[in-house]
Amino acid sequence: MSTRVKPGFSEQPYKGSDYLDNAQYILKQILEGKYQRIMQFISDGQEEHLWLDFKENSDPTRPGISGDDKKNYAKALSGFSNANGGVVVWGIKARKESSHSPDVACESKPIMNVKRFLTDLNSITGSALVPVNNGIQNQIIFVDNDESRDEGFVVTYVPETDGLPHRAMCRENIYYTRSGDSFYMLEHHQLADMFGKRQKPDLHIFYRLQKRQVGDKFKLELIVGIENKGRYLATYPALRLKPIQRLELSRFGVNGNSGGWVLFPQVQSHESIRDQGQLFSGGVNDTIYPQTKLEVAVLDSTIEIHRDQYIFEVNPNTTVFLFSYEIFCEGCPTKSGEVAVTEDKLKLFIEL
Repeated sequence: MSTRVKPGFSEQPYKGSDYLDNAQYILKQILEGKYQRIMQFISDGQEEHLWLDFKENSDPTRPGISGDDKKNYAKALSGFSNANGGVVVWGIKARKESSHSPDVACESKPIMNVKRFLTDLNSITGSALVPVNNGIQNQIIFVDNDESRDEGFVVTYVPETDGLPHRAMCRENIYYTRSGDSFYMLEHHQLADMFGKRQKPDLHIFYRLQKRQVGDKFKLELIVGIENKGRYLATYPALRLKPIQRLELSRFGVNGNSGGWVLFPQVQSHESIRDQGQLFSGGVNDTIYPQTKLEVAVLDSTIEIHRDQYIFEVNPNTTVFLFSYEIFCEGCPTKSGEVAVTEDKLKLFIEL
């Protein structure tokens, strides 16, 4: 099934912020753009895809949610929880442009009595899904961003989970997953695999800043590594790093020694390092335990900074340092993205 995406959201991991997956990025953009972002979905003809779904409530003028709304809600919670997470925007009509195309946002259908609709969704969140996904959020986007009007849209955010599969309740009693732009009932073999699957770690990039004095100036270093926020071991971890803006890879390990590598830098050509980044990989004895961090490499700044350079007003949208990453480990999909260190973060660190 096609997952082509029209202007609006890419299906590639979010570029340019710290540690956001695709569903989190979509939620962030909606909450920042509010009503204007909802309207942009429609003007752009935004397609539904793996992380984004549009829903109308069964009767926009009727207070609260209907039985059909409950079933649609439970189905979406199950499907996104059992896949890669996602966002549902309630109050947008979507239809196919052709028999072979995904549904696209085509008309605004704001919900009257939207506060009651939100309350009803929240009230069934704990019973619409078994087991419960504790990360589910529902938030209102008001028409014209006017909170005095009880009319608008509801945005449902569903994170991916790493536990047992989730079953849709509310008279559904079915396990769903998300594929392309639709929800599908899990096949028996898929369900058996999910119940018996090896549990996965939850790996994220992290960094910390440290200063190195150079006369009356100083240079910054970013100590970059992998954090396991999950409940399961990460084996054979690897990290690819590519400096993009005002950074370069240090030839020393995190302990300051040229041989002090936690994950070993692989031998690569200069062209490969330039185009793809340096790969640091671990072996059979390298494990990242749950709720722990592993510092891997140092990125040196290519600029010197005066202490008073960021004392005055800064622009939080201005990027000072930027690097891209890819995280790997045994039995897990690759995670990739970019991390930006902005002026405001740098100022907070310098003032410490």
